[in-house]
Amino acid sequence: MITACDQLISTSDDPKTVVIFDNTNGTCTAVVYNSHFRTEESKITEVEAGKKSKEIGWTPDTSVPFFFSYKINLIDIQNLTINYIPEIGRDQVHMRIDADKKTAVTIPALAQTLSSLDLLLSDDSYLLIQNNSSFPIQLQRGNTAIQPENISSIGVNPGERALYTLLSSDNRSVSLYQLSESAKISSFTVPSLNFESGHVYSFTYNGSSVSLITITSITNANTISGTIPGAPSGVSASVAGQTITVNWNFVSGATGYHIYRSTRYSGTYSQVGSTSSASSTSFTDTGLDGGVTYHYRVAAYNNNWTTAQSSSHSVIASWRPKTPSVKRTSESSNSISFNWEAVPGATGYYIYRSIGLADKNYSLYDRTTISTSYSETGLSGATVYNYTVAAYNSYGTSNQSSSIIKNKWF
Repeated sequence: MITACDQLISTSDDPKTVVIFDNTNGTCTAVVYNSHFRTEESKITEVEAGKKSKEIGWTPDTSVPFFFSYKINLIDIQNLTINYIPEIGRDQVHMRIDADKKTAVTIPALAQTLSSLDLLLSDDSYLLIQNNSSFPIQLQRGNTAIQPENISSIGVNPGERALYTLLSSDNRSVSLYQLSESAKISSFTVPSLNFESGHVYSFTYNGSSVSLITITSITNANTISGTIPGAPSGVSASVAGQTITVNWNFVSGATGYHIYRSTRYSGTYSQVGSTSSASSTSFTDTGLDGGVTYHYRVAAYNNNWTTAQSSSHSVIASWRPKTPSVKRTSESSNSISFNWEAVPGATGYYIYRSIGLADKNYSLYDRTTISTSYSETGLSGATVYNYTVAAYNSYGTSNQSSSIIKNKWF
């Protein structure tokens, strides 16, 4: 008799003896193996929830065991997929494979493999840490930095969210763990003394402290029914006047999309809009500042899940900057000083001047490329001087500001 480990997928172009793995009643993606070791070599196929596998050629046998594991996604927890292996006896089915026939193998739904619906589906615990500070951070166990699962470097940059897996064999005492930002150390606080098995702990770090947001138990009740697709692809953006239009590719199963924006590529992305239809694959962003580079990401969603955010697409708002708001800071008989707030996207500022109370014919008088203040001395106390400021960049010059007047001094 051929054992399970000896089973081979047929390479025939037209096999007559085939199996089909049926996951139409499943609530999550199932992985099928021909060995309980579940190695990559023993993997037969992977079947998404609600679907069937392709026909797979097989060797006839009176009793063939097939072993399963399940890819679980949790409600309200993005970018975390947990591999669940049912307890022995519930993790497999045995099938007769008759020669020259098509055999359908029904994959048990996740709930059917559980001895209790409250069963925790992982022996590990997981930390999700959102870095909302302005500096990179590291998670440490004692003095040893821990590598995130989803980021290539140990450091977690501002705006990034890191995933950490704490294995059942790890020391998971909460007091051992800390966040490091340069020389600043922040500790964790949770209701128990340990990070418990079968739970996801979500935290945010704001630059001064770590806040616990949610604790999610990894149970059947908290799993998402269905398969979460990948993030939207093909994100692009175009500029027209004072409008940026963001486009992306359709995502099957979505009911809409969330659009996120940042002025820093690796910074914090804030949601700036949503669409409520899977076919609505564009978004128009208005009221932006000229000369500023904006970065966009898109995530798809439906009633059960939200995908990861897409990769970033960057575009420069290609129009002239806004008009500065100028205020006087000091004045004497022979001098005046004034300043203004920096205008986003401006690369410099023009200073205009006219002489005489009734003279509104301002002439370009000076310019600054960095400073947002201006002073002039050696003026006549018997003369009225008028000043305005305009911001400029490579796309044009703003309107001139309201005037600052140096009055006569008698």
